[in-house]
Amino acid sequence: MKTKDFCEWIKGIREDKLTTKEFTDKCPAFHPNTIKTYEKDRLPDVDYLFALHKLTGFSFDELVSKRTAIKLQSLGIENEFDIQKLS
Repeated sequence: MKTKDFCEWIKGIREDKLTTKEFTDKCPAFHPNTIKTYEKDRLPDVDYLFALHKLTGFSFDELVSKRTAIKLQSLGIENEFDIQKLS
C-alpha cells in the first residue's frame, strides 16, 4: 500500500460513519484542512488515527499497522524483522 492508497482508505473509513464536519464537531482538535490533507496525500499522525478509531470503531491496531508499514517501506525496511537495521 502506498501513501495515497492509505489516505483514500482512511477517508472511506471516516466517510462510512461521519462527514468531515461531524468529525471536527466531535473532535475539534483537528481542522477540516488537516483532515483533507490526511485523506489526500499525507500520512496522519497517530493521534488522528486514535480519534478515527474512537469515532468510527475501526481497529486502531489495523490503522497503526498499515501506517507503520508504509513508513517503514519508505525507510527501505520491508518487514518487521528488518526493524533491527534501525538500531
